[in-house]
Amino acid sequence: MKGDQRCRALRAYTRYVEDRLYWEYVLKFGKKKDYVLVMLFVKYVSDKYAGVPYAPITIPKGASFKDMAALKGKSDIGDQINKKILGPLAAANKLS
Repeated sequence: MKGDQRCRALRAYTRYVEDRLYWEYVLKFGKKKDYVLVMLFVKYVSDKYAGVPYAPITIPKGASFKDMAALKGKSDIGDQINKKILGPLAAANKLS
């Protein structure tokens, strides 16, 4: 390989690595975004409708954002959020 060929190969490889790192970052952020949006939704509906009679969304006892925040630091927080927060919210509001 001559000097010019090496430079072109190095540039192509650098572009490949940059693209790969970019897409890995985008995909990781995309997954985190889903979790953040769910938490924001739970925060919004529990702040707005918890304890409100005839609210369009029912917030069951033990399924508010405060209850979700109380799970912070637990090793199985994802499972706990699914079972104690999201499951009861879905069941109370007849969501599938």
